[in-house]
Amino acid sequence: MALDECARCGKPFDRIRMPVCMECVPEEEADYARVREVLRNHKDLKADEVAEAADVTLACVMRMLNQGEIEHPESLAPVVCGRCGAPAMSRTARLCERCMLEMTREFSETIDRIRKEHKERGGRTGDFEDAHAHGVHDSVAGRQRHQKPPGRSTYGWGGRKYPG
Repeated sequence: MALDECARCGKPFDRIRMPVCMECVPEEEADYARVREVLRNHKDLKADEVAEAADVTLACVMRMLNQGEIEHPESLAPVVCGRCGAPAMSRTARLCERCMLEMTREFSETIDRIRKEHKERGGRTGDFEDAHAHGVHDSVAGRQRHQKPPGRSTYGWGGRKYPG
């Protein structure tokens, strides 16, 4: 868990998934419901107009956009790989499967090269442990499996429900 500052009240808290502390979650959920309702009825509003219509702050609407709880119509366009231009695996990964595998291979080769150079310079084996022991592989795999909090749905600007 990472210590973070609550986006609503500013108090420090152990951030797990949401950018707000547990005390502010009910207010955040209520704001989410109001924003969702506004988006169902008015699909062509800009973020500041949504905030005004839902009686929430613009920061709240932007937080929901950044978390993927709501989507802007322009974000519904297909996402392409940042390396080769092929269709990406997801909006968060922004790489195709081939490029993701290639980057993983390059990463492994780099780790092996660094490990070898370290050993050649007389470094002890314990100084540079395996990447798996440091959680690097798990971190990369976790980002590939990015998931929203359970029980939440994503609503687009057009009011269509997207799987969450």
